[in-house]
Amino acid sequence: FRRRGEFDRAIALHERLAADAVVPALRERARMELAQDYLAAGLMDRAARLLHELAASPAQHAAATLKLMQLHETEGDWSE
Repeated sequence: FRRRGEFDRAIALHERLAADAVVPALRERARMELAQDYLAAGLMDRAARLLHELAASPAQHAAATLKLMQLHETEGDWSE
């Protein structure tokens, strides 16, 4: 859905997957996809909040940190 520009459908799908996942690794993966949906839709505050949470997860730390750095670079949210 995200590739086709249907961000609302992608967000709804990944929200459901994250909420319904029993296996923690699948839940975290769905949440990472949700953060990418937020980024693609321009919902930067939601993406940043979710990426900060995911950065605390050992399994998603590297990917979430990289996305956060890219987000802050794009938004110019760093102090010199």
